[in-house]
Amino acid sequence: MEVTVTPITVHKRVPLTISRGTASQSTNLWVRIRQDGIEGWGEATPFSIGTQTQTTAAIAADLTRLIPQLASLHPLDRQRLEPHLRPLNSAARAAVDVALHDWLGKQVGLPLWQLWGLDCDKRGVVHFSKG
Repeated sequence: MEVTVTPITVHKRVPLTISRGTASQSTNLWVRIRQDGIEGWGEATPFSIGTQTQTTAAIAADLTRLIPQLASLHPLDRQRLEPHLRPLNSAARAAVDVALHDWLGKQVGLPLWQLWGLDCDKRGVVHFSKG
């Protein structure tokens, strides 16, 4: 499987203000997993909670170390993938996990909400349309 990681700048429509300050943009990492002509997408966002800080640089370093380990694996090899994902920081692991789910949904032709067995008629679920 081919994995690429690309930094992207997200410009917030409304700046986010919290006790530590205000941010109008962030640098996230776009994770793309490609296999069998299908590309799954995930995104890692740096964050800080209490004593835990995951910077863009730390997330990128984790993902960069991961790329060669996944080269011989297939997105459907979840059991074989798991030991490689376990040591990643949570933002990197989440981005890869979402990219793998996105890849699987595209492989079987189902949107993620359906793949996960969710009911879009329940309150709080946003409906998306193509086009």
